[in-house]
Amino acid sequence: MPDLLPGGSRRDRIMPPPKDVVKIAVQMMGAIPQLIELNQAKPLSAVVKEVCDAWNLNNSERYALQYVDGQQAYITESNRGEIKNGSILQLTTAPDQEAAKLHGGIQSHNLDVKADSLKKLASLSRDVAFAQEFISRNGLSQLYLIVEEDNNIGEVLAHALKAFVQLMEHDFVSWETLGPAFIKKIVSYVNVTPMDASIQQISLAILENMVPTSRALFELVKHEVTLDRLIALLQVMNRQLQLKAMALLIALLLNASDSERKVTVALSWGKLGQVI
Repeated sequence: MPDLLPGGSRRDRIMPPPKDVVKIAVQMMGAIPQLIELNQAKPLSAVVKEVCDAWNLNNSERYALQYVDGQQAYITESNRGEIKNGSILQLTTAPDQEAAKLHGGIQSHNLDVKADSLKKLASLSRDVAFAQEFISRNGLSQLYLIVEEDNNIGEVLAHALKAFVQLMEHDFVSWETLGPAFIKKIVSYVNVTPMDASIQQISLAILENMVPTSRALFELVKHEVTLDRLIALLQVMNRQLQLKAMALLIALLLNASDSERKVTVALSWGKLGQVI
């Protein structure tokens, strides 16, 4: 009979798995899911190779693991510690492969391919691993061109702007690098009426990020987007558009000198009091 430990437990009781091992499921479209014990001490590349081998997939370096839920973040060596028991992951195209594919897709002359590529780009750009790969391919320059072209409107433009903002939020590139033609377009989307509300919201967010970056950008935004225009946007029925306009106004006030701030408040207090 096995020895009893204090509290009446037995030495032969099943021990819990090591702390560096998590039990997860891995999915892939068209395949039976795998239930695996992920050893956190093993290199991630080795884990991916084992998953690929189980499905008879060659070139495991072209694949990566990604969360199924939420923002579908890629699993990297830096965030793998966040994987919990019971997590569901999917085997997908590696960030470098996806970035190369979408970099080509957004330059396509086929409007459907271009639109689909921009839509997927907008959904992946929050992910830091993907963002690094896309930016390293000079992807931001391609987005500049799409925004600056007069014939890009509607969903194509909205997805391009959304992807741009999310890529810039990783702080790999300074807002000061934006060129005059790009800035002029962003300003025009805020000032032109009528304009798609989603495009105006993203454009306001871009300008808000530009304002604290440098005095030159502050002066440019202040000059190009008038106080009257911001007050007009504060009175629209779209709540999100109101919030974005207010955020830009606050950014301008915070980065203004004391004398500029006093003049701005004095000129607008009556109108602002009616809409805030």
